[in-house]
Amino acid sequence: MKVSLNTIIKKGQKQGQLIVAFVGSVIGLLMLIGVVQLYMDYTNLFEEGEDFLQDGYMIEKQVNAANTISGKKASYTQEELDELKSLDFIEDLAPVKTSNYKVNISGGDEIKKLLGGADFSLLFFFQSLPDKFVKIKNDDFKWEKGDSIIPIVVPADYLNLFNNGFASSQNVRQLSGDLIQKLTVNIEISGQNKKTKFKGKIIDFNGKINSILVPESFMDYAKDEFGNPDEESMNRVFVVTKSKDHNKLAALIKKRGFVVNENKMEVGKQKIYVQIIMSVLLFIGFVILVLAALNFILYSQLSIYKNEYEIGVLTQIGYDYKTVSWTYIRHFAILFGMIALTTFVLAIFGKMYLNYWIGSSFQVELSGSLSIYAYLVGVIFLIAYVTLNSYSIRNTIKKIALKN
Repeated sequence: MKVSLNTIIKKGQKQGQLIVAFVGSVIGLLMLIGVVQLYMDYTNLFEEGEDFLQDGYMIEKQVNAANTISGKKASYTQEELDELKSLDFIEDLAPVKTSNYKVNISGGDEIKKLLGGADFSLLFFFQSLPDKFVKIKNDDFKWEKGDSIIPIVVPADYLNLFNNGFASSQNVRQLSGDLIQKLTVNIEISGQNKKTKFKGKIIDFNGKINSILVPESFMDYAKDEFGNPDEESMNRVFVVTKSKDHNKLAALIKKRGFVVNENKMEVGKQKIYVQIIMSVLLFIGFVILVLAALNFILYSQLSIYKNEYEIGVLTQIGYDYKTVSWTYIRHFAILFGMIALTTFVLAIFGKMYLNYWIGSSFQVELSGSLSIYAYLVGVIFLIAYVTLNSYSIRNTIKKIALKN
């Protein structure tokens, strides 16, 4: 029986139509997998290390000559903050709290060993944001009164500046970011005739900020303990826009003369363009895949109707239509599996070439393998194809069996 059914299936096939459906399915699925993988690579490449903060912008007031001469700091008023928050394209905002006490940071013994006896000491400042803007994955970026170690987030540019500037000019060793995160630095805070020493632990190097970030709980404690209430100002604001509306924010910044990281704004705009392009390609790939699926369903129905007489005879002599259907379903399931396998092989080799090309042309290292989401697209495709085609085959053969 199995031999006769397989022979019947092959008898009703047109190889040209089968090849067209097969190639169309491979092209459509490859486009879907490719778009998903490119988006994941883009995300990893341009947002690596930037998921610590919510997607937003640090904007600040422009310091002009009048501020310099008068000594008055460029600062936002509460009325200005309320006005900004009322704008329809701004989802949320909060002033960035800045330390109004002295902060001295030095390397300490662990850093000295790494630098071959050299050390550094500098006066700096801390800043903090409300916890709702900080994507805390664990308890590392938390501080409670009585803790001796302050978790800090440092701009990635600082490490690059140290390694490519200070280390080279002072003939000291360069520092690995991963290694530094395992060490502590000395922090001395003074103000209001008080002085206290802490340890600082770098838990992240982030590209979104250009200052040293500490937990808001520590900032509130330190301001009460060492700060001068008369010197508080709000010169920086963290802004989150609605629906990635960068153009309206850019217009506001230009109109008000605010200062913002231009590179960050450009990345935000590019992200929108990339998402649009990816969406178009995803849609095209999906349409090709749907058309190929319909072609396969039509092809399976035609091959069944070409053998309508033979199938009718089999059902009349006692064969269950479900048995006949299962033979067809298994045949096409194997074809769909071959489509998925062919597509994944092409995608893997394509990914390997992309990694090589990006690495050799731009000296950028991409992840070495396909994303789990790319594989997920293939699995969903396989399940959808088999399910739809199986349903079509069963109904078609059932109608033939009932007719006979």
